Amino acid sequence: MKPAFLALLFASALLAQQANTVIQPDISFDFTLTSTGTVQYPNSTSSLGIKYWRFNYQTSGGFSGISIELDGAPDSSGAPGSWATMPGTVTFGANPQTSTTGGNTGITVNATNINPWVRINVTSLTGSGTITGRVMGYRVNPDGAGAAGCPNPCPIIGNQPANQTTAWTSATTVNTTNSISVSGYGNVAVTYEQSGTITGGVITFEVSADGTVWVPIQMVSVGNQGGNFTYPLQNGNNAWQMYVGGLTNFRVRLSTVISGGGTATIIIAPTPLATEFPTTPGGFCTQSAVITLTTSGLTQIIAASGNQVIHICNISIAFASGVNVQLETGTGTNCASSTTALTGTYQSILTLALDFVNGTLNTPAGVALCVNLGASVTGGGVIEYIQY
Repeated sequence: MKPAFLALLFASALLAQQANTVIQPDISFDFTLTSTGTVQYPNSTSSLGIKYWRFNYQTSGGFSGISIELDGAPDSSGAPGSWATMPGTVTFGANPQTSTTGGNTGITVNATNINPWVRINVTSLTGSGTITGRVMGYRVNPDGAGAAGCPNPCPIIGNQPANQTTAWTSATTVNTTNSISVSGYGNVAVTYEQSGTITGGVITFEVSADGTVWVPIQMVSVGNQGGNFTYPLQNGNNAWQMYVGGLTNFRVRLSTVISGGGTATIIIAPTPLATEFPTTPGGFCTQSAVITLTTSGLTQIIAASGNQVIHICNISIAFASGVNVQLETGTGTNCASSTTALTGTYQSILTLALDFVNGTLNTPAGVALCVNLGASVTGGGVIEYIQY
């Protein structure tokens, strides 16, 4: 059976890798604030000619009120002149932003209003907690990546930002979040590390296009390549990835409180391009093998290799007459030992063509892959796979 969500997921991810680019900011700086105040970019020369500004932020703690804005100032003998809210057209979000959870803003500055000095400014704050975020400035329109706005060749972001880590216990309240901006990034990775004993608790994965309205997102486990909207923490360590191009915010939410004395550590990291699984320009599966079948029973088509897993992308076989067919795994000659069914039995098959997008049908580690025929029938075909 072909999981539809994985087909859609990997199709989107591969298209993103092969067609989409991300324009690298000409300048950027991160900020962390726990009270009202400013963080200023120190070099006015670098910001000359910046027409497109982006800033995003997220909060942790218990803020009930906030006002955060991007400011600009003209140069005055090598120092900032009078600061004011960054002039220009707000293309998305708001300036100032007032969401207590986070937000994302884009501003396009007219050529006559380019300010060489820039800062982030928290003008009011109610409650306690931490605000973190990033300011990015571009000389070419970042929304024009791969189009007229992007020079040729298009500059690509090559640096991964620092991981964002939080640790939760049974004392952590329900709906606490670990949130991060993914604006300008194509992929997000999440790692869950358990220490001590956890007997209950659930995390939920969510994304947003504005930092206000959140919707669930199905993450792909890098261990078993299954999909999870939620994950029971008592199931132990895991890691996930997912393509998030076009979205601005991602978070992990503690949707059910933790029980037990252990600690759940959640680590989030956005990355520049979508790389759910290792790929090449030709696709995920870079190996192939000819299939030749003549006798009933088990015939090996891919040998075991150490402790590696066989990830199958597609298999096609044609037979001289109808025959029952099953894929199985095992060790020894023609999977004679530890034989385990990998699929059900396909009945009275003349031609068999199965697609498993980007290797979503996998063997256990350290075993061979075999075809089991219900009768002695001549057949042949090919299998595309990767083994690692």
